[in-house]
Amino acid sequence: FATHDFSLIFKLYNLKPETQELITFMLAQKGFACVCIYFFRSEFIIFSSMLLTTRFVNLLKFNSKRSCMRYACAYYHVKSGDELIDLKSDTVTKPCDQMLTKMFQATVGDDVFREDPTTHELELKAAEMFGKEKALFAPSGTMGNLLCILAHCQGRSQELIIGTDQHVYFGEQGHFMQYGGIVARPLPNQDDGSLRLEGVEKIILRQGPYHCKTSMLVLENTHMVKGGIPLRDQYLQDAYSLCKKYDVKLHIDGARLLGAAIATGNTMKEILRNADSVSMCLSKGMGCPVGCVIGGSEELIDKALHIRKSLGGGMRQIGYLTAAGIYALENAHQWIEIDHQHARAVADNVNSLGFGDSAFVNTEHGLTSIVFIELKDSKSSEIVHMLRERYNIEAMAFTDKRVRLCMHRNISSDDIDYVNKALSRVLELHISRAI
Repeated sequence: FATHDFSLIFKLYNLKPETQELITFMLAQKGFACVCIYFFRSEFIIFSSMLLTTRFVNLLKFNSKRSCMRYACAYYHVKSGDELIDLKSDTVTKPCDQMLTKMFQATVGDDVFREDPTTHELELKAAEMFGKEKALFAPSGTMGNLLCILAHCQGRSQELIIGTDQHVYFGEQGHFMQYGGIVARPLPNQDDGSLRLEGVEKIILRQGPYHCKTSMLVLENTHMVKGGIPLRDQYLQDAYSLCKKYDVKLHIDGARLLGAAIATGNTMKEILRNADSVSMCLSKGMGCPVGCVIGGSEELIDKALHIRKSLGGGMRQIGYLTAAGIYALENAHQWIEIDHQHARAVADNVNSLGFGDSAFVNTEHGLTSIVFIELKDSKSSEIVHMLRERYNIEAMAFTDKRVRLCMHRNISSDDIDYVNKALSRVLELHISRAI
């Protein structure tokens, strides 16, 4: 039978409250004219009357008190685009048609011989946007950071100062230690992603019989772990002044640098005007399938080019990849601005639920495209599991008490509306249990 009024069914089958909530939620979604329920072989099968246009099926399990049995509920949700709303990272994007066209039409050559015109165009464009003498394409952000560090710290027995919550330190296998013999002097990152410059100054070392020489300061902008926070302009100026005082190089891990520019209203050139080097990922929020661009002085980039070959980063006809980077540099600001709006909508929704410190998003120091839901008593893995199993939303259990959601260009405003409704229900369920 089919109906718009399920109160009779709720009474007839004595369905649990969460089952009633599921059916009510389905009816509230766009694309559902009605919901049909069939009883067949001890199973409830719930699906939209618009079955032929459904895009995915998600299996749920729940109990019926009447039969004391466990039933399988197949939940069909009408959604345009990909089946999964994947928010675990902004690296999951797929090239749009315009980007693919630019890739397929690229003019290519052998880049090991520096004969690929498309790659040359990308590097010139990036250097101009960074305000640097030269730029260089690398296969990944990890290699980009490593190239800059190795190019700055020529020779062993040198050290760099870095934050304990920075990706270069905890998320790239300590590559500068593995391949460069460079020592890390870590300091805790503050809540806004910065390092206390007073603390930095205290541990800067001059080379001597007992010490390594402090050669670099590495900062991350935006700072992912702290919530995708952009570093303040005045802080960057003060950091550069300190580095200049002690002849220390300043490197910016700018994996999501364009996001920092959009959030602060500054250009990338303005943000980097005092930095000695930068690494910007082309696949984090930029929509490219692969790649990174580093920038710095001509001397630095020439060194990095030499090192890149030894690390296996010399590639041949890579114009098909760097063409995607050109398209992203020219157009990504449009969708990253929307990503920031989506992140704000999700954060505001979570904070409006009124759970206090039991579930909230910290927006004190700003917000870009990343949302971290901070939990007090609930486990992030349970919330992520329920989002996936009930609502086909993929999030990341970043830590035991933090859920990460990354906005990106493949997520629509309708998707965000759906995500907010799902998050409200999942958090309400888990917070009430925890309380």
